[in-house]
Amino acid sequence: SRSSAASVCIRDSMGNIQFNYYKKQKNKMARVEGEDMDSLGIEPAAFEALEKEFQEVLSELAGDQSLERFRREYEKLHMALKASHENEKRLLRRCKELNGDIVGNAAKVQTALKLTQEDSHTIALLKLSLIHI
Repeated sequence: SRSSAASVCIRDSMGNIQFNYYKKQKNKMARVEGEDMDSLGIEPAAFEALEKEFQEVLSELAGDQSLERFRREYEKLHMALKASHENEKRLLRRCKELNGDIVGNAAKVQTALKLTQEDSHTIALLKLSLIHI
């Protein structure tokens, strides 16, 4: 855990700790959040077209007993596609939620870092004033 902390924080020229990782993550997450997460999956119109095509193929296969095995496999594949599509939508919603959490937490970390730096500065000033007393 100590090595990961070292890779995340560095000290600037004045000895203040800088968390560049959080700054980079915050910027990256803000860019992703600005995009429409739903556009990353299959578009609803394209999925509806697939659904319509599936129904057409099923109706063509319905009368032919020699293609029954193919029809069953085709239905299985279609059901797998629908399940995958639903899982993809659920995961994209979850990613969007987690992305928002990360951005919010990154802002909190930045605030904490700023307060820490201000406190360090105040401590240094108080130490100087004690030396002069």
